[in-house]
Amino acid sequence: GSTRSPLWRKGGITFGPHLRSYYYKLPKKSKTNAIKFALSEKYKEGQITVMKDLTFKEPRTKDGVSFLESLGLDSVLIVDSHENKNLILSMRNIPGVKIVDYNQINVYDILNHKSLIFSQQSFDLLMEKLK
Repeated sequence: GSTRSPLWRKGGITFGPHLRSYYYKLPKKSKTNAIKFALSEKYKEGQITVMKDLTFKEPRTKDGVSFLESLGLDSVLIVDSHENKNLILSMRNIPGVKIVDYNQINVYDILNHKSLIFSQQSFDLLMEKLK
């Protein structure tokens, strides 16, 4: 036999640790119910803002900062319905601001940010999706 047999002194470990995946896929209904609940809590607290249009003429961080200061917001999740390049370039360098598409919104992002800003189109599409 081997000198590394678990029976011998300085031998191997009998039942050593094994890698295991703890991944669990949540059901779709649970995900949508959690998003509905998180959004309703933010609405009750008055932390949801729906803007008619979220467009910037130029991609400037200075414009993004002044936009957020005018609303008095610091930790913001911005939800848009399409890839708005000027909005992304204006906001991506500001700490505490995250921009997501309405399809990619999740409970962690909703609860992790103090305020939510939706474009009118993204809000309508998200409400249609959550029905």
